[in-house]
Amino acid sequence: MVFEVVSLTVPALLNPKMTASWEKGLDGITNGTVAVEDYREKLEEFIRKETVAIIDRDLLSQIAGRISSFAGKNGRGIGARKKLGVSCPVCGGEIETTPFGYGCSNYKKDGSGCKFAIGQIAGRDLSEEEVKDLLEKEHTEVLSGFQSQKKKKFSAALVLKKEDDGKTAIQFDFSKNEPTVVEGVKCPVCGGAILERGYGFSCEHYGKDGENGCSFSVGQIAGKDLNKAQLTELLTEGMTKTIRGFKSKSGKKFDACLKLEKDENGVTQVRFDFDHVEAKKIKDVVCPLCGGEIVKTPFGYGCANYSSADENSCRFSIGKMAGKNLTETQVRELLKDGRTSTIRGFKSKTGNSFDARVTFAKEEDGKITGLKFDFQDVEPKKVEGVFCPLCGGDIVHTKFGFGCANYSKADGTGCRFAIGQIAGVKLNESQVKELLLRKKTGVIEGFIAKTGMKFDAPLKLTEDGRVAFDFPEKPQPVETEVDCPKCGKHLKRSQWYYECDCGFRLPYHVAQVELPEEIIKELLTTGKTKAKVNGFVSKSGNTFDTCLKYADERIRFDFENPGEPPLVKEPAAE
Repeated sequence: MVFEVVSLTVPALLNPKMTASWEKGLDGITNGTVAVEDYREKLEEFIRKETVAIIDRDLLSQIAGRISSFAGKNGRGIGARKKLGVSCPVCGGEIETTPFGYGCSNYKKDGSGCKFAIGQIAGRDLSEEEVKDLLEKEHTEVLSGFQSQKKKKFSAALVLKKEDDGKTAIQFDFSKNEPTVVEGVKCPVCGGAILERGYGFSCEHYGKDGENGCSFSVGQIAGKDLNKAQLTELLTEGMTKTIRGFKSKSGKKFDACLKLEKDENGVTQVRFDFDHVEAKKIKDVVCPLCGGEIVKTPFGYGCANYSSADENSCRFSIGKMAGKNLTETQVRELLKDGRTSTIRGFKSKTGNSFDARVTFAKEEDGKITGLKFDFQDVEPKKVEGVFCPLCGGDIVHTKFGFGCANYSKADGTGCRFAIGQIAGVKLNESQVKELLLRKKTGVIEGFIAKTGMKFDAPLKLTEDGRVAFDFPEKPQPVETEVDCPKCGKHLKRSQWYYECDCGFRLPYHVAQVELPEEIIKELLTTGKTKAKVNGFVSKSGNTFDTCLKYADERIRFDFENPGEPPLVKEPAAE
């Protein structure tokens, strides 16, 4: 299977002459006849060219066709579209494996076919046998390994529900779940057994009417689920040790103990206890002033030997600096090495962001008096995943834009590759990555000519490493069947836009995807797409699928719209 993929994507790797040439180069390095730098430069250039070639070609369907015969019993993905031998509950088509799970064989990319599909459900993939049970019997047995939105594991059966309008939905069924008894503890109210339930824990008599009923239960507390050990400690000792990671209504995290306490009506409640909270200790470091332990404090970090009642106690502390709190890792690095690595995102009094290291401020005798910024050898921010087209070095952020990390400011030597402001536009990181990876960009708006006229254009990277405008021959606008939302006339499709004589203009390239006319028409008619559009590329280079919406004369991503196929319904746990 590896051979099949390589033969399609990088056939040069299978060329005996190519591999022999590499072996000869390695022998030359060993013998001293070939410079390591020269060999590495040629190898990196080969990798860059082949990578760009793979990106520019859409080989997905060809690869799928080549490797489908190698798919095993549990094969999944583009190369393993296997028929399961069960029928689609919507249209009667055949159910087959897909890259995301399972779907109907009558699905069409243009949205005209059947949209029934089963993807990951609550963080869990279904096996082929489980899908067969669900579609043939309309239910499964109790399955474990699901995960709620709060990251809590749970078990449930799945049920296939058919709506009156012909649509289907998959729902959880908790009725078959067997409650688990928590051993070694009793209900503090009535002495009954404690059961583990979908939402947490409760007395075995919880929810029953009359004298046989009991009100005791413990669910999620301030965004945190208790585990069995914490519940056992609470019920046997009356109080837990410090539990970290509760979250307040404002979203701020805090630590607390929990205790059992009766209210004024004699009802047993679970309350927070802050009096016995143990400060979190930072491992492997000590206070630089007195050698005491370093602990987490409400304002940041400080010496454990500090006492508000003793003015002579140690006062060493680390709080917020220029609008930024240091992380535990950075504090540990400061105390171990005397200064931190480069920290990004400090904010000056004027609101400008800056990067710096943090070190100790000291008097002439070496006594530490506080902390200060250190701007020596601050590491420039690296642009991940791309390299200089001239020398292969890293690309980094600079004061003027972007440049090669191999440039030396001290003596002006080294690589001179740089991307600064171009015709009044400063490129962002995603545009620079696109330019270096694909040798060209999409249309960039807002350039200003020397005459003062604004224009839009893509950029290209020339063979000698220069950045230039890419002005292909401009095609004549073509009239479409899409109506202008302003004046009602038919829009014309130009090189980059759907536009109208009334001044309306709408770009049809979104996140490296060229939108077809039917999607533009759907957006301008209904304000959104019913189905997800595939293949968008984020600023970080990741591909994603989502619905679109049209608002304020712009096409926007609509992540709140699940699109089709229908959603899996996740009811609240019992």
